[in-house]
Amino acid sequence: MKVVVLFCVVGVVTCVASAALSQDEGMSDEEFREWLIELIESIIAEITLDEPIIDPDCNPAVVDLILRKLELQQVTFAFQETDFTQCVDFLRDVTGLNIVLSRKAQEAVKDLKVTLRLREIALKNALALLLEFGPDLRYGIRFDVLYIGTKDEFVFRGNYLIIYEIGEIVYRPPDFEAPELALPDDASLQMR
Repeated sequence: MKVVVLFCVVGVVTCVASAALSQDEGMSDEEFREWLIELIESIIAEITLDEPIIDPDCNPAVVDLILRKLELQQVTFAFQETDFTQCVDFLRDVTGLNIVLSRKAQEAVKDLKVTLRLREIALKNALALLLEFGPDLRYGIRFDVLYIGTKDEFVFRGNYLIIYEIGEIVYRPPDFEAPELALPDDASLQMR
């Protein structure tokens, strides 16, 4: 989430800089607004391709646990013409995570056989490699479980866009010249 916000801020700054150029080309305010929203959505879409999508309704403690296991747990396996669902069952047993295949994903991988051999690799990387065998599969955290489904299942209606005012951060106040201050060298002004 922090990465998305950071890239969105960078994207907005880039958009505002481009806007000055676009305004000269006759782009109306409405066209510029639409263009800006499309650009931000595309930035978010590019970022979320590498990271698991997290349903905002999930329990934060469960999300932290799953993300920690995805990053830190190392797995080793050798699948030779193994059913995709059996591969997922193996990962479920080894990691202790609740991993669920959606109905659409089950249909998509019904006859899919996997041949993959990995040694001491992070769970998130192993899962990403495993999902490349299936058509349009991705994983995320949904219903407080590690959820494997098709890409169209990970469109959450709860997404929202927050635009932060960053003018105070990038504003550089003017540097006024200060008057010269010094004590007189006169010995007549001695303290009494």
